[in-house]
Amino acid sequence: MKYLPSFFFLTFVLACNTKKPPTNDLEANTGKIEIVTEKSKHLRSASDLIRLNQLGYFSNTTKIGSFVGEIETTSFTIIDLKTGKEVFAGNMGEEKPAELSGETIRQFDFSGLKQLGTYQIKLDNELYSHPFEIGNTFYDEALIAVAKSYYYQRAGSEITDEHGGRWKRPAGHLDQKVEFHSDTKKGGFTASPKGWYDAGDFGKYISNGSFSAGQLLYTLERYPNLYPDGSLNIPESGNSINDLLDEIKYEADWIATMQDKDGGVFHKLTTKRFSGAIMPDEGDKTRFIMPKSSTATFDFAAFLAKMARHYKTHDEDQAQKWLTQAKKAWEWGSQNPNVNFKNPDDVVTGEYGDDDSSQEQFWAAAELYACTGEQEYLNFIVNNIPDLTYANGDGWQSFMRYLGVFTLLNDNVVLPTDVKDMLKKKLIVVADDLTNRVQTFDYQQGVNDFQWGSNSDVQNVAFVIGEAHHSSPNPVYVDAVLSSLNYLFGHNGTGYSMVTGIGDKPPLNVHHRHSKADSIVDPVPGFVCGGPNDDRQDGHEVDYPENASQMHSYKDVWESYASNEVCLNWNAPTPYIIYFAIEAGKSK
Repeated sequence: MKYLPSFFFLTFVLACNTKKPPTNDLEANTGKIEIVTEKSKHLRSASDLIRLNQLGYFSNTTKIGSFVGEIETTSFTIIDLKTGKEVFAGNMGEEKPAELSGETIRQFDFSGLKQLGTYQIKLDNELYSHPFEIGNTFYDEALIAVAKSYYYQRAGSEITDEHGGRWKRPAGHLDQKVEFHSDTKKGGFTASPKGWYDAGDFGKYISNGSFSAGQLLYTLERYPNLYPDGSLNIPESGNSINDLLDEIKYEADWIATMQDKDGGVFHKLTTKRFSGAIMPDEGDKTRFIMPKSSTATFDFAAFLAKMARHYKTHDEDQAQKWLTQAKKAWEWGSQNPNVNFKNPDDVVTGEYGDDDSSQEQFWAAAELYACTGEQEYLNFIVNNIPDLTYANGDGWQSFMRYLGVFTLLNDNVVLPTDVKDMLKKKLIVVADDLTNRVQTFDYQQGVNDFQWGSNSDVQNVAFVIGEAHHSSPNPVYVDAVLSSLNYLFGHNGTGYSMVTGIGDKPPLNVHHRHSKADSIVDPVPGFVCGGPNDDRQDGHEVDYPENASQMHSYKDVWESYASNEVCLNWNAPTPYIIYFAIEAGKSK
């Protein structure tokens, strides 16, 4: 079906949880439409000791919450916030240790509550939960916001009042004259405009940009009617092209500038050091094109081939140019598979280091084969089938193989039957393992190794499971994806909904220079923050709890770049899993 989101929500605000009551006014996302904000007279102050999805649940799905701490409690009731009446009652589960959060928790099941409405849980110890909905539209606001976030990350573009609302700003970093770093062995300058800022800083990175944009493109392959023209209110809205595809093209236009004449691709475009907390237009440090790498080259090839396939019905000439560039990158990468990127001695911006380009090459082969059907790429695929086992600690470097497999399992891609069957079997095996992890771990999330960007790891696990469900429908896969979203939006060890501007207790102090430097209390909406990070690389600046557990290695402060930064790839799986949940939840 064509998804046209509903923009009207009943939002409950607790001033005690924020610096000031957030407006939840998505004027920046929806243009002229005002969001109705209403506070129920029956609403009570929420306790962070009760953890649940702060947005809501579908009527016929599993509904699990958790109570944290040593305070005695044995039962709960659920209050209808429209009437103030108790509509459901249940008993708390047994106490159990939650090793990942270092807490004692009691979980409670309220799956029996199916009536649509807005509710609050009351424990017999007089503690109340954050409010939540049971319905079909509670994810609509988040679905728009997480995609619209990319517009706010545009480099070289003014964020206007019409399209950006309160978060308007002048253009920054036009990048019309970018210097080649001396380690590139090239002199002079080049133009490399447009693209997205990678994270809380102002750098532009090929590997992460290609990966993130490629994952978003795959979302459009799976759900082609998601984000139709006009849904995101961006400058291109009204051109009869899908709004998310328009947004991705803004990144593609930059990525295409980063190829050298020999086909290799430069790894990144950054200053030598990170800036302070300034607005984009205040950045005046020299920006540099950094040396080439194999991983950036194969990521470039994969993304531009995929982009060519998506865009050829809109502009065949442009699509052909991208495909030509992708093929040239493949040739260079195949001849130079071990050119690993390390920051030059005078550079300390993000490295995105990866000493193994094999997964990126497999992804590139898959996309080039899907686009061309040429035997060279099929030969590589057949001889390099990847291991899909998801190991503890797998992060963004390990996900490109999955993107390649997802593309190859598409019904429109013709593969030898034995190869397609093998890939499907491997996908089901890993999805079964990941689903078991979701069912086993403390808050029903798919990871137990919390590192940099753990919130994206939780989502990518759900992405893999979701794709397995499309290949081999299984209700336990659906429950696992829904549980992962419950984690993201509040059923976790922190008690935060991990997306700015979304939920009753979202982050307010993300490591994002625009959000820090502007005069607005609320951060730019729609960003998934990094999440708990047991490595705590910012521990010298951030006051984490003493002997913090893995799940408690999170702090909602600007200084916490290790746990509270934003990043392109942390948002990239979110549209997919939200829309998967919407379709699956409504059908249950």
